[in-house]
Amino acid sequence: MSPSDKIIESLSNLIQAFYELEEDLKSQHGVDTDDDELDEESEESQEVYSDLAIEVRASIETVMDDDDYSPEEIAKFFAMFSEALQEIAPDVFDDNEIEEIEDEDEDEFDFDDEEDEDEDYDDED
Repeated sequence: MSPSDKIIESLSNLIQAFYELEEDLKSQHGVDTDDDELDEESEESQEVYSDLAIEVRASIETVMDDDDYSPEEIAKFFAMFSEALQEIAPDVFDDNEIEEIEDEDEDEFDFDDEEDEDEDYDDED
């Protein structure tokens, strides 16, 4: 089996396992398993998403430890995966959503205060 074939098979298994885990967690939290999308507003859906994130993180840590992969090697895979998916289906990555998140992050910081603090340091020299 070629490396490309191994990636295809492994990726298929990974995606299938991810959605099986999501279905199990939905069932455990009493969320309708017929819904493909989680209702982000409901507490149960937030718990499912949180538990799913915990499981994914634990899985990544296990693979890193058991197979001796560095965080950089894992990140390289996911970066390539994201770039490839964005080329295949750019509409999946909603730029408006990303811009809204960036705007929210900028609003959390008052950059004018930082400039004032820098000026205070200049006066001390």
